[in-house]
Amino acid sequence: MKSSALFILFMFLVCVTQAQKRFSEGTAQFEVVVFSNGDTTHMRAVHKLKGGHVRTEITSDAGRSRALYDTREGSGALITEFGSQRLLIALTEADWRDRNSWYTHSGITWLDEQKEILGYTCSKAEMVLKDGTRATVFYSRELIAENTDTDLQFGDLPGMVLEYELFSKEASVRYRAVGLNFDPVAIQQFDVPTTGYRVMEYKNSKALLKK
Repeated sequence: MKSSALFILFMFLVCVTQAQKRFSEGTAQFEVVVFSNGDTTHMRAVHKLKGGHVRTEITSDAGRSRALYDTREGSGALITEFGSQRLLIALTEADWRDRNSWYTHSGITWLDEQKEILGYTCSKAEMVLKDGTRATVFYSRELIAENTDTDLQFGDLPGMVLEYELFSKEASVRYRAVGLNFDPVAIQQFDVPTTGYRVMEYKNSKALLKK
């Protein structure tokens, strides 16, 4: 009887694993809408993954910013291009962890609401982030990001996030997936530029942003 129960449990775990598609390489595109003081701003975010390589790019009418990181080497860069300002901020492993610590939360409230995004069934959850920002997320258990150290996974959710909205006192920001493919991504997409940018250390860039 005990061996039969263990066999059934094993088969259940195998089925769950097979049903969950792993996003190890490809491109996820998001529509980004910022609501602030009665104004609405539209942007576009693109996440590219290739094994341990991560690339996130956000584009608006004002310019664009990119985050490139190699989780195996523990290095990368933040790159911003706004008008004539071209800035490259080198990232160490500690810098990357600090940058991604924004989605650390104090707890998750699991909700029954579900909806379909890009053909994937998504469940709703709410959380409060460490800076007090409220977040509502829709994640799909049918997908899981190979690299969980990105906001595609929000760290410890049991599936990939295809929509989330952040609420603060001043504004709200909504990300919603509008495209997802598993096509190979050229490794050159993750190369950090070596020329053409003013280089700054991460700690100095944080001090600059606080001014």
